[in-house]
Amino acid sequence: MSVKETEAIFTIVFRNIALSNWANLLPEAQVQMLEEVADLINCESLLFGKKQQLVLRLDSLQSYVTEAQKARIIQILALLEKTVVAELNCA
Repeated sequence: MSVKETEAIFTIVFRNIALSNWANLLPEAQVQMLEEVADLINCESLLFGKKQQLVLRLDSLQSYVTEAQKARIIQILALLEKTVVAELNCA
């Protein structure tokens, strides 16, 4: 995926996981957004600061999601921790 494609996906996902927009998504779209966040966090071409922005949005959603979605968010947050450790080890 190119940097431009990654940035475009980030923009859409970031907008959709804002609490005001999240509530308007169908449950299937909510699940898809969580998977897109996971993909973005694993994406090497996305800047770390943007990954942190996604995490902040996920944190704000945790009180408003189903238990299954909350469990997936916890898994996604763990992905970011692994990414941080890997980046620190490469530095």
